[in-house]
Amino acid sequence: FEYKGKKIKLTGTETDVSSQNLGTGVVSYTGKDGISIGTKEGCIKLKEVQPESKNKMTSFAWNNSAQLKTGDKIC
Repeated sequence: FEYKGKKIKLTGTETDVSSQNLGTGVVSYTGKDGISIGTKEGCIKLKEVQPESKNKMTSFAWNNSAQLKTGDKIC
């Protein structure tokens, strides 16, 4: 997906059945264990990402600079 004009590669995800789906592409949770994003069929939790031109990192580390919050639409 793209966020603020930069490509973000998903390198680690899992199904998240505990988060409420706020809509496709909408952040429903951010925390040390990942970032949950709504999809058409529920939520996925981003565990690890690789920002454009950077090394893989945890989604928590990436979010320290991205500053995503619940309710933000990312795609």
